[in-house]
Amino acid sequence: MAMTSEPLSKMRQRGRKLCQLGWGAFAVSLVLPAAYPWFITIYGWECIRSVFGSVWELLYRRDSQYLSWSGFAVTNLMFLLSPLCVWRYGRNRKRLRQGAIAMAAATLYVASFMVWGDTSLAIGYYMWLLSYALVTAGALHLAVEPSRTSATVVRVSERRTKNHAAANASPTVPSAGEIDAQHELEAYLSGEGFQPVQAEQQVEDQQ
Repeated sequence: MAMTSEPLSKMRQRGRKLCQLGWGAFAVSLVLPAAYPWFITIYGWECIRSVFGSVWELLYRRDSQYLSWSGFAVTNLMFLLSPLCVWRYGRNRKRLRQGAIAMAAATLYVASFMVWGDTSLAIGYYMWLLSYALVTAGALHLAVEPSRTSATVVRVSERRTKNHAAANASPTVPSAGEIDAQHELEAYLSGEGFQPVQAEQQVEDQQ
């Protein structure tokens, strides 16, 4: 994804803020009620514990009924690793795009529970789902690439700045050897003999 109108730095700054909001929403969801199965309130942190426990049940008991719940363990693990991935690959746009795609798939999987889940959902679940969506959007913002046109404009602008600085630079004072060589060339062209001059004194006079 390339951009031309909005500065790239603003896009990346917005992406970091979205990721931070997503991580904060995930933390808040852990202390909120997430579901009401059998008239019992289940909080977010209890759901996290149960889905990771379902992985053990799946591997130990070989019971396929825990397969769908184990998928939430995978999505939660991806989310918990997302801060490390953003920090590690913050400048690698290819990796960030791959991470954004993976987070988008995780978001869809979390949202699918509203379809096949057989329990009443509470605010903690929706906060949990929102955290996935925010981190996905943040990763997409961080993965934005500058277009070729904007990159060319930046290079031309930098080149003009350098040329302008060089044109406005103060003239350098010639060295003693350069002054002697200049006088020797002038004497040769005029047919006169060259008489060495006190170049050091001329340099001091010019300064």
